[in-house]
Amino acid sequence: MPAYQLKLKERDAIIEKNKKLKASKKPEEPVPLYDLLESKVVKDEAGNDLTQWFVIVNPQFKHLNVCLNQIDDTAVADIERMLQITPDDFCLTLSGNQFSDESVQQL
Repeated sequence: MPAYQLKLKERDAIIEKNKKLKASKKPEEPVPLYDLLESKVVKDEAGNDLTQWFVIVNPQFKHLNVCLNQIDDTAVADIERMLQITPDDFCLTLSGNQFSDESVQQL
């Protein structure tokens, strides 16, 4: 994951630069947000070490409001996939869209 580590170093450099800019009361640069990547080493069936990479869910993202849009049943699968990677306390507001009663119950 050298590319990911490089992005983290670039982000850290921007944070350090912003500290200096803040001290001199100049406008700061926006700091990019990256999902946390973690790895775990497991053994495969043959006993070899295998590194598995996974994304840590951003705990700051708590609510998404998409009320009164033109969203219909064709988006249910995408919405379900999104909800699978959100924290348990995440809230999604979908009222005022064009979902069937079956899709509402499914979600």
